[in-house]
Amino acid sequence: MKRLLTLLFSIAALAGYSQAQFDPFADDSAPKKTEASVISEVTSTTPGETFSVAIKLKHAEGWHAYYKNPGGPGLALTFDWKLPEGYKIKNFYWPTPHLYNSYDTNFYVYEGEYYLIADISTPASAKSGDKADIKVTPTWQLCDEKGCDPPTSEDLSVSIAVADSLPIDSTQSALFKQAKSALPSENDVWNISAEITAANIVLTITPKDGNIDQFTTAHYIDDSGASDPAKKQILTPTSDGYTLIVPRMADFTIEGNLTGILLTGDHKSYLLNVPASGGSATASPTNSTKNSGHGALNGAPTEADIAAAAKLYDADTKINFVLLDGTKEKSHNLATALGFIFIGGFLLNLMPCVFPVLGIKVMGFAQQAGSEPKKIKIHGLVFMAGLVISMWVLAGIIYTLIFAFGKDVNWGEQLTSPIFLAAMIMLLYLFGLNMAGLFEIGTSLTGAGGELQAKKGYSGSFFSGVLT
Repeated sequence: MKRLLTLLFSIAALAGYSQAQFDPFADDSAPKKTEASVISEVTSTTPGETFSVAIKLKHAEGWHAYYKNPGGPGLALTFDWKLPEGYKIKNFYWPTPHLYNSYDTNFYVYEGEYYLIADISTPASAKSGDKADIKVTPTWQLCDEKGCDPPTSEDLSVSIAVADSLPIDSTQSALFKQAKSALPSENDVWNISAEITAANIVLTITPKDGNIDQFTTAHYIDDSGASDPAKKQILTPTSDGYTLIVPRMADFTIEGNLTGILLTGDHKSYLLNVPASGGSATASPTNSTKNSGHGALNGAPTEADIAAAAKLYDADTKINFVLLDGTKEKSHNLATALGFIFIGGFLLNLMPCVFPVLGIKVMGFAQQAGSEPKKIKIHGLVFMAGLVISMWVLAGIIYTLIFAFGKDVNWGEQLTSPIFLAAMIMLLYLFGLNMAGLFEIGTSLTGAGGELQAKKGYSGSFFSGVLT
């Protein structure tokens, strides 16, 4: 018993350690894949004024993080801001992402070193001599050509003094000038209109001054994720400009203005914010943000989607299903359910782990019945009764739980509980150690089932069915 208690204590200690450490085998001396910091353009602010801070991220070579619209599968950069009372983010600027194509899907990524800039307003109530602690927690997912790491977060902060004047740090001004050069430009070059068709977003691009600035490639990155990253965008020259056909996601309705970034083949990028004409689909994109700088939650469900899902998962609602021959049938009734149950049970008993046992059971019935056919059949029926009654008991327990806790309780619900799964993992681990001979426990119970099955007469067959 002392050895068992020691073992359990060791397992509990290891479980606690693994919970506290994300990766117990991680090499703490390994260099970080991302350097993160927050930098202020000014050392102090004044009441009612606006100042800028930049979040600097620098990823190791070969790794990338994702724009607010990742394109293909990926987790967008997000930012959780904690600002002093009265301070607000007026604008948040994303640098132009790079196109990264993998498995014929476009991803919009950031590599190397880059800056994300936020303009923050100082409340008029701020007093000279106060300090504003600007806190932000960026979360990013790093990926390379082999795969992706789990998301990583880091708490960053910078302290800004409140003063009567607004000094500019010349060193940081140069840094911010460099950072702003990586932002997409305001579009003062192109006249752009957007038409939404059933399958595409069609951008008509013409120069404002009449002179066509030649480029051979262009790509549109939609902020909300309405464009389909797995389909190729087609640029076609026209007599007075270009047409860019952007395949769209079928489950998006584009309402209001089309916003995003237009990349051109001359390595330039332009902010796009134009009205969209036309459009037909089933769901509207929602730009749900925790605060400025959060990525959009693409394809947010509408009320119709939620109602349809509720109906689909309502246990009391019968839904259509399609048979193998392609015909549609209504959900099963009792007769078809019993038929499928019989077929399922029949197939189960033909399995290699079950079928040989049936012969052993029949031989046991014959031995107890003294080879009398009638008694052999009765023993078989009693065995079946023991099995079926056991199922009824289990069903009764489930219905009792449903009555007590609601119809969300299902057989196997316990497998969704982390506590139950952890307990089962530990129990099976102990079973393995038991079988390895480290300790023995429960030996007095191992014969209990055998004794019940060994009873003479019909009771033996009944309890054999129960244990089965």
